Amino acid sequence: MGSRVWLITGASGGLGQALVGEVLSSGERVIAVTRDDEPLRPLTAAFPGCLRTVSVDITDAGALRPALDDAIAGFSRLDIVVNNAGYALAGPFEELDDTELRAQFEVNFFAAVNVLRAALPHLRAARAGRVLQISSLAGQIGAPGMSAYTAASTPLKG
Repeated sequence: MGSRVWLITGASGGLGQALVGEVLSSGERVIAVTRDDEPLRPLTAAFPGCLRTVSVDITDAGALRPALDDAIAGFSRLDIVVNNAGYALAGPFEELDDTELRAQFEVNFFAAVNVLRAALPHLRAARAGRVLQISSLAGQIGAPGMSAYTAASTPLKG
């Protein structure tokens, strides 16, 4: 069977980058989805053949699906999807403009939907796999000045 293949979004920093490093260190393979693969280059060098980076805008479903299909084909499988990409937009609700609010939902909610829509056919074909949806406590409990982030961080239910 070989090592499992993980697909991790938001992989160039924070929790995503730490998870990529831990998964690679455990002997498994990773498809790291990021806007910027520069921070992952040391891991690519340290784990040759085990890390594929995909630099793509996950809010663009049309570009995302073929990029993921290609990366998954390179490893011949997909076992685990970690939807981790996101960011917090803070500020009083009435002061956030529509562009900022829409961008928050595009990244924190709709991009996760795009990733799942691209990955699920691979998991279904294998009749196996796991999806880990990283969210925030803010998706359950609101905080002052965090209304947009709270709304956009509500966890996807399967």
